[in-house]
Amino acid sequence: VALPFVRSEAGLVPGDAVECGDADLAVVTAMALSMSKDNVGAIAFSRTGDSVSGEFSDAVIVEQFGEVPSDLTMLY
Repeated sequence: VALPFVRSEAGLVPGDAVECGDADLAVVTAMALSMSKDNVGAIAFSRTGDSVSGEFSDAVIVEQFGEVPSDLTMLY
């Protein structure tokens, strides 16, 4: 998954996540998202789980670009 971050009155908040087929694609996508004028940063992360039941393992950060929140507990 590639997840961009935007600056708001509340601080850095996540934008719309982009599902990617593998970690390499997530890294490239996150890098591109971080360069968008609308975003201040992005992360690429990986997790396994079942989208039907909504149960997922904890996220593993693969790479981060630009400004991202220091607290990423939203991913867990």
